[in-house]
Amino acid sequence: MNSPELDHNVIEKIASICAGEDDAVTLMAVIAAELYQSVDGFDWVGFYRVAMPGMLKLGPYQGGHGCLLIPFDKGVCGAAARYRQTQIVDDVSQFDGHIACSASTQSELVIPVFDRDDNLLAVLDIDSDQPGFFTRQHATQLEDLLTRLFFCPGRGKTDFASDTKRGAPVPNWTAPVSPDKAVWPDQFQGQMQGQHVRLEPLVAADHCDDLFAAFAADSENRIWDYLPYGPFASAADLASWMANTCSAADPYFFAIIDQASNRAIGVASYLRINPQSGSIEVGHINFAPVLQGTIGATEAMYMMMRWAFDAGYRRYEWKCNALNMKSRRAAQRLGLSYEGVFRQATVSKGRNRDTAWFAAIDAEWPALQAAFEAWLHPGNFDVAGQQKQSLSAMTAGILALRDPVLRKPVLGG
Repeated sequence: MNSPELDHNVIEKIASICAGEDDAVTLMAVIAAELYQSVDGFDWVGFYRVAMPGMLKLGPYQGGHGCLLIPFDKGVCGAAARYRQTQIVDDVSQFDGHIACSASTQSELVIPVFDRDDNLLAVLDIDSDQPGFFTRQHATQLEDLLTRLFFCPGRGKTDFASDTKRGAPVPNWTAPVSPDKAVWPDQFQGQMQGQHVRLEPLVAADHCDDLFAAFAADSENRIWDYLPYGPFASAADLASWMANTCSAADPYFFAIIDQASNRAIGVASYLRINPQSGSIEVGHINFAPVLQGTIGATEAMYMMMRWAFDAGYRRYEWKCNALNMKSRRAAQRLGLSYEGVFRQATVSKGRNRDTAWFAAIDAEWPALQAAFEAWLHPGNFDVAGQQKQSLSAMTAGILALRDPVLRKPVLGG
């Protein structure tokens, strides 16, 4: 029969060994080793560190092999990270979404670990091969220990901690460059060349006829519903709009060119380009029917996001009419987190427009880039061109906040 509480001497031994230590990985290694060796019934003890937004990565541990990566939306560890609350599970087989890293695990205790600024550092994961092994007293004792070692003021893990109420410092910040049409081939260095599409600065003389023909395939003109301009009755009207609107530095318009046909089949732009703040927006997105829902459409959005973050921008924004559910789903699928709705933001075509905001930030980019590259890889598609794993599934764990209007993920995306 397991004890309802841990031996006080074990707790104090760990505290004594770790006294004065401020390296988080060292603390995790000591805690894992001492708990594993000292407590009968602890079948596996280890830490999963927050390696990137929405993702836990295996840290110091004792016992059999652990899972290398755990998204915040998976398993008991993910639940502890997602809700920032201790999880006590008497029977892991009954836990929805349990990840079976070891077949011997019967019960589990997972405790979130915070630093002195209340940032989530990791979770402490303890498995037992006995059902119902863990008690609330176990959890309380370990929560107190982790607070003493990781959260206690004076550890000095972040020298600027006392200044964080005014915002975290951004060391060595340098404003990125603005996209410049005059030097665009050199500036983008092939980053706008994809397998399915390429992007090039929009020029009416080069792209208008292709775009007018491609847009005309939407006989009901629904692609213009949420844009503040269009539809255009003739190619001449479209060319006139392009000449007046699309030649400026901001918005910076691109034509999306199908690599197979060499024809323009859509447009998108950078806008509200603010290098001093490190923010840039993607917008004026208009995909002809032939581009919608294709690999090329996702590839175009990936290339634009990639250039922005590689150039040094900290924030990549997406805004749309709050009534435009397709755009809201697309933003979330692409890994941009929901940030709210600005009510009565503007008047468009004589109608009120509430604007929904989405964004990704530079800290999320490594995980997003990995998701895009995995989804775009030819191995993710069968011989019929159907995806094997959706991009929505790959980006879900990266989102800081999901759009509450989109109740369910788009499994086909």
